[in-house]
Amino acid sequence: GPRLRVHLESGRMGVRALKGTIAGDSISFALEGGDSPVTLVFRGAIRSATELTGVVEFVGMGGGATFTGTRRRVP
Repeated sequence: GPRLRVHLESGRMGVRALKGTIAGDSISFALEGGDSPVTLVFRGAIRSATELTGVVEFVGMGGGATFTGTRRRVP
């Protein structure tokens, strides 16, 4: 399917560029832990031209959380 480019900004992990997939209004992408054994798997839906929401699973650690994303124009 079509490719998705994501820029994740986190206080713990800094800014990371990720790649994922998009099918209709569904998205998915993953973040390998780097120095950590945890992989973050994101699954969500596009809610508007500027917003997405979903869940993130903490693979290797158990648990998860919800997330929101907002499109930001790059200067």
